[in-house]
Amino acid sequence: AHRTVQLLHGEALFKVASANRVPFIVQSGETALRTQDATFAVCQLDAQPLEIKVCAGNVDVERGRTSQRLHANMQALLPSDGILINSKVTAEDLQRDLVWQEGMLSFEDTPLAQAGEEFARYSEKRIRIADPAVRAETVTGLYAANNPEGFARAAALSLNLNMQTTPAGILLAR
Repeated sequence: AHRTVQLLHGEALFKVASANRVPFIVQSGETALRTQDATFAVCQLDAQPLEIKVCAGNVDVERGRTSQRLHANMQALLPSDGILINSKVTAEDLQRDLVWQEGMLSFEDTPLAQAGEEFARYSEKRIRIADPAVRAETVTGLYAANNPEGFARAAALSLNLNMQTTPAGILLAR
């Protein structure tokens, strides 16, 4: 009667083909994402809100007794309080957000601390930044997800920072 996937933790991209109009459902916690023919990404990380990005087709977001339809080129955040926050995005923004499929990370005016957290999802080597002013510096570019040292070297060069590799990780500072 339906095809169901349960996403416990992580990020996944679904390319759903209609199979005799049988619904495809992604269950993440108390939220069900239902479609018959769509391409969409779902991200559920730690205590962060559930994030949904619809590239093509329509996805119905259901939680409790509420339901809302997301269309192509829309993204939504669903915090634990249940209030769905959605917005339109360009196809280019969606493509940039989904380059993780190719082993890359894309940043556009992203705080250095946030970029470091993204690299932590793909590597054991952590980027550490103690100074709040340095953590707030922004970066733009496309980087290999498995090369935090290369990213840190490029960030240090472009932001006039010092970079040091230690057994505890990579340190960035003024």
